[in-house]
Amino acid sequence: MPATLRYAEAGKAIDALKKDLKAKGAASDLFGKERGDSLECILGTLDQTFGGQALYPITLS
Repeated sequence: MPATLRYAEAGKAIDALKKDLKAKGAASDLFGKERGDSLECILGTLDQTFGGQALYPITLS
């Protein structure tokens, strides 16, 4: 079964990256600011299947 990136996990990862980049002076408050439900839609699109097969398989290393 393919790994699925969940919305909450993605949000936490983006928040952690923002915190790290802001500490280095490499990001502003605008970094990672979500516009509507765009991230949730993108993640939903990546998780689509057809005939039991992932349309966009994700490989984690």
